[in-house]
Amino acid sequence: MAAMEKVKIKSMGWGLFIIIPLAFVEPDEKQLGKKPAWSQLRVFASGSFANFMLAGLSLLLIASMSGMFYSSGVTYRGLMEGYPAEGVNLSGIIVGINDYEIRSIYDLRSALSEIGENQSITITTSEGEFVLTTAGDIEPVFKPSLYFVFLAGH
Repeated sequence: MAAMEKVKIKSMGWGLFIIIPLAFVEPDEKQLGKKPAWSQLRVFASGSFANFMLAGLSLLLIASMSGMFYSSGVTYRGLMEGYPAEGVNLSGIIVGINDYEIRSIYDLRSALSEIGENQSITITTSEGEFVLTTAGDIEPVFKPSLYFVFLAGH
């Protein structure tokens, strides 16, 4: 807008506010001061408007990409000895149990609590389907670390 009003531009640049891009233009203030009030308002308002538009477009872009970061299953580190999952050699990312879609640990916990103990289930993973019978609550296994032994000694 400064160029349309025939105001010299001293500098321009861009930056980021958190993740929102911003841009700025520094008009020649002496030349701008000689213009009518309406022209000055147009120059100042156009900069703010452009920043709002750029921020809005950035937020839309970020929102459209948010689905890319949505969890698509539950991973695990290992199988506990003596439990059904070990018996069928469960592998892969858990994405379903029976008719339940599993996207997070909360989905997994909810599905298993609704299904209950000693029920036959089909677990769908990224590696295939596994059929097993649910077990009861897991007994916590306590293995003291050296750090714990050191703290307990004092």
